[in-house]
Amino acid sequence: MFENAFLNALAIFGARDLIFVMAVVVMASFFVLPKQKQKQMILFAAFLFPVAYLAAKLGSLLFFNARPFAVGGFDPLLPHDADNGFPSDHSLLAAAFVAVALPYKKWGGMILAILAFFVGISRVYVGVHHPIDILASFLIVAVVAPLVFKAIRST
Repeated sequence: MFENAFLNALAIFGARDLIFVMAVVVMASFFVLPKQKQKQMILFAAFLFPVAYLAAKLGSLLFFNARPFAVGGFDPLLPHDADNGFPSDHSLLAAAFVAVALPYKKWGGMILAILAFFVGISRVYVGVHHPIDILASFLIVAVVAPLVFKAIRST
């Protein structure tokens, strides 16, 4: 496991640093919007991020999934505490970036969706999450985002 230096470096970038690239893409999407859409996007993000985070924290209280390196007896490519890996905070944030951009800039949202997928795969590859942790994060955002979006649109 972890024998290809190029794949390892790519996965570490995806697992640890790609979130920052995603933030830049969201900001770029934001700045090309008309002022009214910018206000809506900010309001959506201001509610989506904390609601999704709270939903994820509730999920982590209901389900414990030991990290792969903790049960597999190997050292992950990224140092990490051997705590509950369910759900993945990085994947949750990546999915939330997708959800925030998609209603306002389809191209930005699609780029972010590809990047979010890569974040999730990378978190699994480096040994800090199981696929279920990633899928749960994506599902949480997929459920919470439309509810939050509908709630802010009705105000």
